[in-house]
Amino acid sequence: MSELELSDFYKKEQNERATKTDEVGQIDGLSLQEEQGINLGGRKAVEIANLLRGSEKEGKRTTKEIAVEQEKKLVQFAEREGYWDLSKYGNHIRPLLDDNKKGAESDVYLLNSDEGKKVIKVTNWDICNHTPYRFIVNKIALHNTLFPQVAYKLIGFCHNDDGFCYVLEQPYIQNEVDATQEEIDKDIRKRGFIKKNYSYTTEDYVVSDLAPWNVLKGLDGELYYIDPIIHLNEKGGKYDGNRTYK
Repeated sequence: MSELELSDFYKKEQNERATKTDEVGQIDGLSLQEEQGINLGGRKAVEIANLLRGSEKEGKRTTKEIAVEQEKKLVQFAEREGYWDLSKYGNHIRPLLDDNKKGAESDVYLLNSDEGKKVIKVTNWDICNHTPYRFIVNKIALHNTLFPQVAYKLIGFCHNDDGFCYVLEQPYIQNEVDATQEEIDKDIRKRGFIKKNYSYTTEDYVVSDLAPWNVLKGLDGELYYIDPIIHLNEKGGKYDGNRTYK
């Protein structure tokens, strides 16, 4: 699709979803702002969200059964789209992290493209999420809502030794240094979060894993939250929030 076609596509999808807004201004449990976070994730994120949304409330099934069914749909979609292939980038891409700094969730690469440097993450959906759909909600919708400066874009799919993966693209922060834990705590409080144990919460969100290596400080002095773990703060959950996955 051209940029104009993509723009029209997003507007159409947004309008269709807006007709489903409930009495508290949410669509399938997400606010309109969070829906825009999915749009920031690109065409594939929008299509996958629409493909999987609502499937978590279809009948009495276990979370594992729901996840298996959703992954089957993802595999069918990926086979139609074509799988992401690391080799197509040739020597323009390299691992960004050494083995000592690798996280459990993603293999991280630095891509030198005509548009500049970008970070590519090959991410297993099931490390920090119960289902593939919740990955779209947590990793794309919520992340892009809270931290749009380093928004994720879904660019493809692949398999690795641990299973089915989403492939994400993220802006590269130039000449960054790790933020200190004191700087992170101060900044996240300014954003309205309260620290509880090792997490930071509002009535809507729970953000964790805000260690210095997951939050970068740019030359402009701003903090960039490149790899937090984010979930909805669920009703009746550990932090007794006001949200529900639907």
